[in-house]
Amino acid sequence: MQPPIPALVRSLGALDGILRKGERFCLENGVHASELLEARIAPTMKPLTHQIRLCCNHASVAASLLTGEEALQIDGAFETFPDLYARIAMALAVISNIAPELFEAADLSLQQITLDDGVTSVPACVYLMEYAMPNFYFSMTTAYNILRGKGVPLGKADFLGS
Repeated sequence: MQPPIPALVRSLGALDGILRKGERFCLENGVHASELLEARIAPTMKPLTHQIRLCCNHASVAASLLTGEEALQIDGAFETFPDLYARIAMALAVISNIAPELFEAADLSLQQITLDDGVTSVPACVYLMEYAMPNFYFSMTTAYNILRGKGVPLGKADFLGS
């Protein structure tokens, strides 16, 4: 199985680019940054800033599963575009130097997860590919859609980091 770290590195870079387009959109169109940063797709969903926090933390969890170290929570302010860029840079620093061979060891360790019907243990590799990665991409897609819905000129190439 292909290690997920290169995909996360590329996607975090793409997320940074998407946010920079959002900030540029604000500056060029006289839109207050908070209009984008606090935007949600639906009232019950979390705002853009929270989606970025989730992306960063899911990437950190992925790193911890591969290294066996405790997941570093990417904390600090998530209130301005520069805050978001800094948190993405922190997440990139956490995951960028992970050796691909560590992914193979993830098959052997167990990860406890809490589901609606209780706690269960799954191989870390399964947790990574069936929980952490889908959740990362859900939050990244939600962030993209929030900005796109607010009029930021984004396309598929922006999402893919092309």
